[in-house]
Amino acid sequence: MLNLWDDSKDFKHYLRMAEKYRKEGKECARRGDLEGAFVELARAATLVLEKLPMHRDYNGMLNANQRHNLSLVRISTVISPFSTHSLLKSLCLL
Repeated sequence: MLNLWDDSKDFKHYLRMAEKYRKEGKECARRGDLEGAFVELARAATLVLEKLPMHRDYNGMLNANQRHNLSLVRISTVISPFSTHSLLKSLCLL
């Protein structure tokens, strides 16, 4: 994610960004803009699945159960083959 990640920013800042991207993606999907939905939901997924676990406050801000749930999401996205439509649908439910 070019120019979207700055480790000095607060962990909650990135949680809010991920939620914003998720909401924007859902709105794009509702309007039928699948390309826009894919882009916004991919941004949210990248933050949640790749960037947040690297943040210095990740272990302190999330309890063990929350970290476990994120690891389950990560595992399911690796082992389940998704079509673009089902990927968009599943990400909207996160």
